[in-house]
Amino acid sequence: MRCCCLREPKFTGTEPRDASDDTVRDAPPDAPPDAPPMADCPAGLQDVRVTTNGTGARVCGPRYQVEFGQGGAHFPYQLIVDGMHLVADGVECNDERGIGLALHPSLRINGEDAPQVTSTLAVELGSTTDAIVKIALTWNAAYACGGGAAVGELGRRSTFTFLPDGQIHRFDRIEHPATVTSGNCSSCRPASQGSPFYLTSYTTLAVDMGGYQILGATGGNQNALTTYGQSINAGEDVCITTRGRHVGFGWYGDNTQLANPSRVRVVRTPMAGQAGAIAFIFDQLNNATQITPTNAATLLETTMIVGSSDTNCAAVLSRVATHRENRLLHVVRGTDQFDIAPNLDGIYGGERPDGTVSYDIPGVPDSPFTMSIPAGGQPIVGGFAVWFDFASFYPNITAVRTPASANPNWIRFQHAPPPNQSQVVFWFPDGLGVGQTITIDPSP
Repeated sequence: MRCCCLREPKFTGTEPRDASDDTVRDAPPDAPPDAPPMADCPAGLQDVRVTTNGTGARVCGPRYQVEFGQGGAHFPYQLIVDGMHLVADGVECNDERGIGLALHPSLRINGEDAPQVTSTLAVELGSTTDAIVKIALTWNAAYACGGGAAVGELGRRSTFTFLPDGQIHRFDRIEHPATVTSGNCSSCRPASQGSPFYLTSYTTLAVDMGGYQILGATGGNQNALTTYGQSINAGEDVCITTRGRHVGFGWYGDNTQLANPSRVRVVRTPMAGQAGAIAFIFDQLNNATQITPTNAATLLETTMIVGSSDTNCAAVLSRVATHRENRLLHVVRGTDQFDIAPNLDGIYGGERPDGTVSYDIPGVPDSPFTMSIPAGGQPIVGGFAVWFDFASFYPNITAVRTPASANPNWIRFQHAPPPNQSQVVFWFPDGLGVGQTITIDPSP
C-alpha cells in the first residue's frame, strides 16, 4: 500500500494546465509572516518532538524539521533536512506551492494561501518526550467559478505522521459534496476561459541549476527535467537528490481512476542565481470536465522518506518501495490471532478509512500477546510502528524479543494523549524477520 511534488521558456509539449494570463511572484521566503516564533530544533535527537504555538506547530526529528503554518490551512510550509531548506513555490497562479492540495484551476490549499478556508490543527500523537508524532488537519474550503459566488466546497482531513527514521506518512481524506462542471471555473483566468479540473495532492521542492537528479521515475534518471511546464509520469516511487539531500516519494490511492496518477512537474525553471522548483504530484482527477461527490471522494496516501547527505537516493528509493508493499504482521493472544497491515497513517493498527484508530486485541485484556511474521509472509524492515488499544492504562509495559536484539533501544512505546491513554504506540527501529517474535506484556 505504501507509505511517508509558460513562459520561461514556453514549453512546446502538452501543458499540464493552461496558465495564460497568470502573474509571476517572487521567490518564496523561508517562512510566511505569521510563522510560530519557536526555538530551533535541538541537535542530536533520536526521536521526534512536537511543539505548538497558536495554530502552528514545529516537528523536530533526527536531522530534519517540518514547520506547520499558523496561516492558510496550516499545512507544512517548510521542510529542513540537515539545515537545508527544501520546500519551494511555483511561479504561476495555477502552480503547486509548498505542500498541500489543489483543485486546479479554482482552489489551492497549503500553509500560506488563505482562500475561503477553515482549518484546525491537532496533535494526535506526540509531545516533547515521545518517539512518534502525528498531526491532523481538519479543513474545509469553498471556491468560486468566474469570480462569482462560491459554487463548490472541498474538505475533510489530512494527517502527517512522523517516524524517527525519516519516514513521513501523509494521507488526505477528500470529499466534495456537490457536482460542478469546469466550464468557466478558474481563479487565474477570465470567466469566459475555463479550464479542466485537476484534483491533486502535492509537495514542491527547491532545486538548483545543474544540482539535482531524479531517480526511479519512468525513464530512469531525469537530469534534463529543467523547463517550466515539463512533466513526467513518476510511477509508484521516485526520489530526488537536491542540495545534497535526498527525498523519496511513494503513492497509493483507493479511488484513483487514472492509469498514471503520479507526476513530477517543473513549476519554476532553475537558473543561475535563482532556485527552481519541482512538484511531486498525485492526481485524483486529471483533465476532468466535472467534479462530483463520487469521483472526488478518495483517500490519497503519500509515503515520504527524507535522507540526509550521508545516504543516497537508491537507498531511499528502496526503503520507500518496501514500506509501500503492505507487509503483514501476525498477532496472537491466547487462542485469538489475526493479521494487520500498515494503515493510512503508516502505522500498523493506525487510522482506518472509517476514521477509527488502534486495534483492540481480542482475548483476556491484560494478558501477554505475541507478534511475528505470518506463514508465507515477508520480513518487515526496520522502522515500523504498531498501535494497540488496551483495556486500561498500563504504565509498566514489558517486551521480549526472540532471539534477543543486540540493540538496547530496539523498542520504544508511548501512550496516546488524554483521554485515550489506554492506547499505546510501539516503535521498532529494527526489522522483524521470519521466525522472530516480539512478546508484549501490558500488565507484568
